Amino acid sequence: MRWLHALGVVAAYVVIAAALLWLDVGDFGTAPPWTVIVAPFFYAVLSLVLVPRATLQRRRRWVGGACLTHVILGLAAAIAFWALVEVTLLSALAHAFARLGPVPFLTLLATALALVPFHGRVLSPRPAPRVERGHQAAAATPTLPAETPFAREARRREGAAETTAPPPPMPEPSVAAPEVPGDDAVVRVRFERVSGQLPAAAFTLPLDRVAESLREPHWITVPRRVVLAQLPEGAVQVDWAIVASQFPSLAFAVTDVEFRRRYPGLKLTLPLDDVLRQLPRGAIPASGIPSQIAGLEAFPAPFQPLSVPREGPPESAPAPSLPPRVAVAAPPVATPAPVFAPDPPMVAPPPPPPPPSPAPRIPVAAPAAAAPRREVSPEVVSRDALARLAACLAGAGTFDSWSGVVDNVPLVAFVSPNVLREPVAAAAACIAGLLGAAAGEQVTVRTARAAIIVTAAPTPVVIAARRPGAPVALLELRGARAAALVGRAGEGVALPPRALSLLAVEPRVAGLAGTLGAFGILEPAVLTDATGAARIYVFREPGREAEWLGELALAVWEGLGRARDADLGALVSVVFRQGRRRILVRSLGGRGTALLAAAGPVARPGRAWREVDRAAAALESR
Repeated sequence: MRWLHALGVVAAYVVIAAALLWLDVGDFGTAPPWTVIVAPFFYAVLSLVLVPRATLQRRRRWVGGACLTHVILGLAAAIAFWALVEVTLLSALAHAFARLGPVPFLTLLATALALVPFHGRVLSPRPAPRVERGHQAAAATPTLPAETPFAREARRREGAAETTAPPPPMPEPSVAAPEVPGDDAVVRVRFERVSGQLPAAAFTLPLDRVAESLREPHWITVPRRVVLAQLPEGAVQVDWAIVASQFPSLAFAVTDVEFRRRYPGLKLTLPLDDVLRQLPRGAIPASGIPSQIAGLEAFPAPFQPLSVPREGPPESAPAPSLPPRVAVAAPPVATPAPVFAPDPPMVAPPPPPPPPSPAPRIPVAAPAAAAPRREVSPEVVSRDALARLAACLAGAGTFDSWSGVVDNVPLVAFVSPNVLREPVAAAAACIAGLLGAAAGEQVTVRTARAAIIVTAAPTPVVIAARRPGAPVALLELRGARAAALVGRAGEGVALPPRALSLLAVEPRVAGLAGTLGAFGILEPAVLTDATGAARIYVFREPGREAEWLGELALAVWEGLGRARDADLGALVSVVFRQGRRRILVRSLGGRGTALLAAAGPVARPGRAWREVDRAAAALESR
């Protein structure tokens, strides 16, 4: 009925306003400009009449609803004007709110009439809480009837007797129970604190982009009741089903059913330092939780729980003595008759033993030589220096630091936790000696599953991360910064001599030099070794020795081939860096050892690598 009444008022208002415009009653004048501004103040005064006993917050809501209704009615009148008369929508709005004199005042009246049926809900008295009703019932005591003089005298005597009696003990104040949060309370955890526990292969975007797509960006919310239930166990692990709805469906690379099939027991362990600071005081009980011993009564008596703790009196405490009037004499104890043992028989003394003869000399065997212990390489840098080098990698990822000697080559390594350190150290030891003035100050080795950056220094700095997804360019810059703290590198070792001979360059190979524009102007050359098993396609700047590039390519590829490991995967490419100059070596498919080496100043590394891949594909298609 309330809504029908309000709809009737709105319909009547629109009809009357349209009729006023249709009858051309504009001669009544134009409403003053203050009619638009005075509406909130008018409704504020009207609320004192329609909702006199409402709170300030409810009164504000009523005034806001009245202003919104006023605007809706004006828009309805403007739409009616625009439909009946050929005027623009802006002109219709002006007529509804100011230009058509009676309509603004009619809007104020219609708004008040439309809201009259709803003021009862604001004024409806709320039932008092149970606690308040209990206090009111306790306070309402029946009125005693008038006392007679005899009753007054008796009451006076009873009051005197009560003054002599000791006062009754006061009840101890009850300790308020800790407030338990409601089910709607949640605990927020930064997504970056738990992102490492999620399978990155199950998402189409990197995890940092997934964090921006969450329902609450960069935060994961967990119901507080779930956290409180697991907190006494010392860890909080949340099932994936609790937080799955906070991830957008487009972020997954597989369907929800496939995700649950691949990772059936996926749980996220929440960081307790973030969780505990969000719990209210008193949510964690100070005393321990009682043990669950249900069903223990089915066991025999020795395993039954005790109703009271088994506590014995302390040993140092003396036994209490009873008063003389209640002391009970102990019954006399019969003294046993003495028992005499018979005398032992006389025994002749034994003859004296013969003098001891000297024992034969037993040859003492020489102590067995201890098994040779495997020499453990000491740390080549101090822990403080290692910490300073690790600070250079801040923001580039998570790495395990290590320093030691591998094949007589001292190394400082920072390896990602998902990459094995031993094969990384072996590969770095093979190529660290090649770095120097000629080969460059840094080399980047890309395999199928890892990226290894070795930077020249008195103690070479090694950084290894998992591929794909490793920020190789950023790691190269951080590795150069860390190597600068170690010191200036030496000249490096000389390459092993190899007898390489030049072959005739085919026209198709010569044409590939023009496709490597990212390296500048290049000259092609084809080299082979004495056995003919190795073939190196060299593209270098004019005036550079092709033989030296061929020897470098063969040396690094054969050295890394001996240190190849299944965990790192197949070798993809090796890039030497010397300022802006790059030397890129990669393998070609086919029989034997076929390599492609391109060298030159590179300003756009990404473009250079793509051009080398296309040139390698053209050479492989021969």
